[in-house]
Amino acid sequence: MKMLAQWDCFLKNLGQWHGSFTRFSPQGEETADTPTLVTLEGLNNNQNVHQVVRYLPTDEPSRDVVVDYDSLNRSILFLLTVLSPKEVCSGVPIVLLVVNLV
Repeated sequence: MKMLAQWDCFLKNLGQWHGSFTRFSPQGEETADTPTLVTLEGLNNNQNVHQVVRYLPTDEPSRDVVVDYDSLNRSILFLLTVLSPKEVCSGVPIVLLVVNLV
């Protein structure tokens, strides 16, 4: 199977993604869970990507964080979850793993 470039994997995630950011204490207990809507939009024939992360907390107003990309750095990695070649070709979601490199 041919490996896709990181940018090509990023483009496979264009669209809207509903989820949440969850915080845990050092003991592993959940301390906060904030629903979110992440939108990834390809621009300029997919040479750029516009990302909006909309935080939707239940106890305060929503807020947006906007990031524009024209390339990816080492802090963003895409990994394929491979169960079988047929599932990969049929659109198994690509996992976005953000690593904080200090």
